[in-house]
Amino acid sequence: MSELVHGAITQGLAALKATSTVPKPPLGYGSDLWCEDDLHPHLAEVTGSALVIAQYALRRLSTPAGSLPDDPEWGLDLSGYCNRPTTSRELALLEGEIESELLDDDRIDEVRAQVSSSGNTLSVRLRIIPVDASKSFTLTLSVSKISTLIEELG
Repeated sequence: MSELVHGAITQGLAALKATSTVPKPPLGYGSDLWCEDDLHPHLAEVTGSALVIAQYALRRLSTPAGSLPDDPEWGLDLSGYCNRPTTSRELALLEGEIESELLDDDRIDEVRAQVSSSGNTLSVRLRIIPVDASKSFTLTLSVSKISTLIEELG
């Protein structure tokens, strides 16, 4: 990316004003393209449900920090924690990193993460309380060196 384009993006982002309001129906949590592990073949959308936040969390926790030119702080690639010895202290620190990463989304009011390691995979269980607290849910991700998948959404 050229310095000129990067500068224009930075300037445009600086001019934006942040707003934070409780989501309103019918879109609730917003809408996005269906993108669990790849775009849906027919570019289907997901709207107004916890699934929007679940897919967002999946993408955010499988994207290496620095890989988005317009937001270098976005992302935490959990696959980097697979296939290596990890202490229980490191897993506890990782839980805090996950919570901090997901709390950057203004749709999420609170998140609790539990991470366990089994062989070459991580299991990440999230309890997400959106700003609309009546719609809280759990999300379990299975993370390996090659993929991060939604294992359960409840």
